Amino acid sequence: MIHKTELAEIEAKRLAEVKAVEDAEKQAKADAENLAKQKNYKQFLADNNYNQDTDILSPDNGTVKLYRLVATYTK
Repeated sequence: MIHKTELAEIEAKRLAEVKAVEDAEKQAKADAENLAKQKNYKQFLADNNYNQDTDILSPDNGTVKLYRLVATYTK
């Protein structure tokens, strides 16, 4: 016969396993979202022919502006 304490231990273990699976699913979803954001950001840079020598990236409240040096005049 299973005692109440054993049942409580089994239930606690089951709940811990369920939580671990839910946490892993949340982490996997967050990782996928981050990967998609990185891919989109790299595509943004490629689409705009980003050049680190002549372009300036300006992050601002979840957006990134790309500024480009157009010309330099020497007196």
